[in-house]
Amino acid sequence: MTQKCYNIHSVGDVLPGVGFWASFLMVTPMIDVKKAIAKAVEFLSDIFGSEGISGIRLEEVELSDAQDAWNITLSFVRRVPPNSVSSPLDVIRATQAAALGVVPMGEREYKVVSVDSGNGAPRSVKVRQLV
Repeated sequence: MTQKCYNIHSVGDVLPGVGFWASFLMVTPMIDVKKAIAKAVEFLSDIFGSEGISGIRLEEVELSDAQDAWNITLSFVRRVPPNSVSSPLDVIRATQAAALGVVPMGEREYKVVSVDSGNGAPRSVKVRQLV
């Protein structure tokens, strides 16, 4: 059984200044969370793919307070360019990785992808600050 999701808005939210009509409700279809996650992963892969990212993981999903967007936190690891070694520890890691025949990877990065809950279009990508 397929479950359908909907956003419910007062018409006043959608069409400001309609006075009396603001008490009526407008129902718009909402994409489900699995589709929103798939769109977010696809978008992240498209925009960061040329930078050698891998290991994309789902971390968090939240429907915005206004229910107009899914805020999806994804993480990934970016391949470290060979000339970006900056500390003695980086030199050791790069040497070990080369000896094992693997590409050195950087730290895990976290991004929040905002996906429109109505049409599934990606809205933004922001850095997720860890506290």
